Amino acid sequence: MKRLALAAIVVGSIVLAACGGSSATATPKPAAATATSVPGKAIKLESAVLQQSEAPAGFTSNGQKTQDNQAAANDTSDPPTMLKNFQTWGRITGYSVTFTRSSSKGDEEIDSEAELYQAASGLKDAFAYERQNAKAELQALLGNNGTLVSYNEVSGPSVGDETFMAVAKISLKQGNTQVTLDAVDVSWRHGNVAADVVWISQGPAIVQSDVIALAQKQDAHIKAALAA
Repeated sequence: MKRLALAAIVVGSIVLAACGGSSATATPKPAAATATSVPGKAIKLESAVLQQSEAPAGFTSNGQKTQDNQAAANDTSDPPTMLKNFQTWGRITGYSVTFTRSSSKGDEEIDSEAELYQAASGLKDAFAYERQNAKAELQALLGNNGTLVSYNEVSGPSVGDETFMAVAKISLKQGNTQVTLDAVDVSWRHGNVAADVVWISQGPAIVQSDVIALAQKQDAHIKAALAA
């Protein structure tokens, strides 16, 4: 699915880490053919992510980007296979925004992403794939640049049609020092839209309920866009 957001953000984080490409090569299993279904609704993804006014106190916008299938595949450990998977699942495009905050306690980053699929059935297959492969993909992308200290899926309130939440601790090489990052990722699907909110911290504790609240705010945007 999408970028396997937690992995991509940790490895490519603007604020929290400066590391090179991964030397690991975990090969994703090709996606099975997706059955044709009723096309989903096309929406403007810029309106389906968190807005600056919804970011927690102290967080400011630090960029946004649109990702076509090739760009999204390039953020994975096996771009050729994932590009084929995206095409099979009917992924159309994605859009993400990043918010950052720095304090004496450390740096933090929040990423809010939404992706549009041709139909909910294809997205359902993509979501199942991400859930099954997220940990292995994160390990592969970290490669020699860091260590996945822990990764656990945890329970939480439902968001959209299907949700999963993961909590991770990662040790990254940053120059001659090791940097420890904590991350909470809430991923969900709603109709033919995939979404997630990832909060990464280099110091301050992350409150899981705060991440869930942000996901619920974003899902309200998606619900409104699909209903319009």
